[in-house]
Amino acid sequence: MMTIKSMQLPLLLLPALISALIPAAPVQAKDIAIEQYKMTALQKEYGGAKSDYDTTTQLLKEQEKRVAQDQARLQELQQKQAAAKAHLDKTKAELDREQKSLDQAWSENNK
Repeated sequence: MMTIKSMQLPLLLLPALISALIPAAPVQAKDIAIEQYKMTALQKEYGGAKSDYDTTTQLLKEQEKRVAQDQARLQELQQKQAAAKAHLDKTKAELDREQKSLDQAWSENNK
């Protein structure tokens, strides 16, 4: 059976237990608030990083498209230049032949 004297010891310990538990609650609340603040800051930073990544990715895709178009245009111009060079060489050869023929005709006419 418990006597009043034996109950006094747990009753004396009760305020010590309560005072030990009370400061822990605000510390935990403070820790939660700090963690929530950190989480919010990191979410904001992540949002900015994601936005930057998405924008850069879109710009990259657009640039790749322009480069592909420019490469196609370059190839088209190179082919056109090659055809123009072939035509130039052909007409130059014809001109040289005709010039030689004309020179020969003048030469024979002046004899």
